[in-house]
Amino acid sequence: MHDNELDELKARVDCRTVLERGGWTLDAPESTKHAAKYRNGAAQIVIVTHEGRGWFDPLNDQRGDVVALAQRVWGGNLGQARKALRPLAGITPALVPGERERSAPAPLDAARAWAKQKPLRPGSPAWRYLTEKRRLPVAIVELANDAGLLREGIYGTAWALHRSNAGQPCGWEMRGPQYKGFAKGGEKALFWLGELAEARRVVVTGRRSTP
Repeated sequence: MHDNELDELKARVDCRTVLERGGWTLDAPESTKHAAKYRNGAAQIVIVTHEGRGWFDPLNDQRGDVVALAQRVWGGNLGQARKALRPLAGITPALVPGERERSAPAPLDAARAWAKQKPLRPGSPAWRYLTEKRRLPVAIVELANDAGLLREGIYGTAWALHRSNAGQPCGWEMRGPQYKGFAKGGEKALFWLGELAEARRVVVTGRRSTP
């Protein structure tokens, strides 16, 4: 049967209000009008989108509507989520980030910054993340590492180099168990092995959700 109350709660309860009432904090410098970033301590992040009607976790695959968010914040079943959301219907969040002009990041001397970082070491946190968590074959990791395309990063991250068509460093992906990002001030291109002019294959990868 169609659930009219759930439809009303989804329409009238703002995800930002749920996070505020749940003790989460707005990260104003990292937020915009269309993407409000909230933190709960150092390890939990939620981005609210669609003017408070949707959200996602940038550190994993979790996303959804305000009902799913209530269950994440307070736990419990669907009935308990309803009970928590009813008093919040029609209440606007206390803080709403406005549009802001983003300053351009400082130019990155990618070649020099990349050269300062150390290559991966077998058994290091970054090595284990790629071979155990991401399940990349050791032979591929060794090949990329020997080619100078991988570096050890902070928070156990592995850095994967992006290069221009001329083969010069221009930026790098940063991936780890608790963090993902891109080199500030860098430029995105491609991560590629071997000679780009001779490439005959493109590999598109992704993480499969487990049931």
